[in-house]
Amino acid sequence: MTFTIFNDDGLEVRYGYDALNRISRIHYGNGVETAYTYDGDGNIRTLETKAGENVLLSFAYQYDGNGNRTAKTGMQAALGGITAGNNALDISYNYDVRGQLLEERRNGASVCYAYDKAGNRIRKTDVQGEIRYLYNAKNQLIAEESPADRKQFSYDRQGGIIEEKNAAGIRLFSYNSRHQQTRVETETGSVQENRYDAEGLRFELLENGRRTSFVYHDGELLQEEGREEQKTSYHLGAGMEAFRRGQELSYYHRDEQLSTVFVTDGQGEIRNSYQYDAFGIPLETTEQLNNRIRYTGQQYDDVTGQYYLRARYYNPVAGRFMQEDVYQGDGLNLYAYCGNNPVVYDDPSGYKRKACPPQGKISESVDETSYGKSSSNCTELVPYYPANNGAESGSNTKTLFRGDRASVVPDDVFKNGFKPKGTHNDALLHTKSNTTAGNFVSTSGDIVIATEFAGKNGYVYVIRTNNYVDINSIYGAGAYFPEQMEFSIPGGIKPYEIVGAYKKQGGKIIGDFIPNPNFGGN
Repeated sequence: MTFTIFNDDGLEVRYGYDALNRISRIHYGNGVETAYTYDGDGNIRTLETKAGENVLLSFAYQYDGNGNRTAKTGMQAALGGITAGNNALDISYNYDVRGQLLEERRNGASVCYAYDKAGNRIRKTDVQGEIRYLYNAKNQLIAEESPADRKQFSYDRQGGIIEEKNAAGIRLFSYNSRHQQTRVETETGSVQENRYDAEGLRFELLENGRRTSFVYHDGELLQEEGREEQKTSYHLGAGMEAFRRGQELSYYHRDEQLSTVFVTDGQGEIRNSYQYDAFGIPLETTEQLNNRIRYTGQQYDDVTGQYYLRARYYNPVAGRFMQEDVYQGDGLNLYAYCGNNPVVYDDPSGYKRKACPPQGKISESVDETSYGKSSSNCTELVPYYPANNGAESGSNTKTLFRGDRASVVPDDVFKNGFKPKGTHNDALLHTKSNTTAGNFVSTSGDIVIATEFAGKNGYVYVIRTNNYVDINSIYGAGAYFPEQMEFSIPGGIKPYEIVGAYKKQGGKIIGDFIPNPNFGGN
């Protein structure tokens, strides 16, 4: 099956689909073509972009048992085309039991992260040294210390950063009554001003007095005027596919995260080239054309170094948002970006993370090293949980999470497990409400969601099992609550499938992880 978008200006993008209705090929009007293959669970296995016989981009991917991407290997051409060994990339990722990114290893160079129990990044280590981060009781970053600098941050009553002091000077931030960022003055005196329409979208941007206006449709950028002598019109398809500036038509080419890696002209020649780290820090940027569509397909502001994610602004250097999340539906930490897993998730709304398409589940290659184990020179803050401690488990064993109120205590759970409340075997009906519970026990694939179910005071249990029904995967749009990422466990959860528990008190995870002495037994 194929589908084509085109217009009178010469734009053409043609999509090909596989038997499961997934995009398998994108053919652009300038002759550049991108091909995708997938593994058995819907994860991208390979991605290749070619201009004729010239390979511009070619990557193969691997995943762990939770659908986290663990490896990305291949090459990306530089401006001017491909040469032997040009920009070869070998990237690996490691995660803790919560799915937070612990390490990004790029061509042998590691960047390591550590977090506290609230999901705040407390340490980053790379070849330049160690950066430490300090927070207050509201999970607000108040200080950042590195070998080269010390930064201090102040906040307003609504939780937005209003001042950053650093070695170069002071950076100031201002907000309107809706707590939208309206002005940033940098240490060097550069000023960015933002203005918003009735729908809360940024319709006007002033960069050192130079005005740019924007037009949107359903929240997506359609037109930009003022930055260039000629207006820029954007064209949408499966993502941001192209832009026209005057008489020149240019095409976007994306990676697995929908981040712009190339811009090509009408003849298929590379005009812009980009590389980013996992959190979106620009690593290499080469531009012949001005372009603001960058990491995960979102707008990058050159003056501030922030990404505009509609409801909020994201700082990729800190890996955090600049303001609190007013939605409060994406976990207890109101500043964290994508639950500290930017490899798998993105957040174009600024309200709530979502899986970067196409959504992956479990790969055919399970790498148990990503479950809380120390990897190379990166050390994690929570215990390492062996895959099975000698117990038999299938190749699709997953780490799942269940939140319970304080009335259910770990000693009893470790002894008896979790029992179903009903008898019927309709998994979808089981998820509809508490009154329709069946012969299942509910869990989530996301620890943040499970933590919310624990209430203000309770426990979050970590479970390792290959006995589950993936509700979203099986029922798709028919699932009642897809945002809960439910995995229903038929017949209940056995004591030996429970790794242990975290205690939640006063709305926060406290104390050390409580291991289950019966985990991995019979």
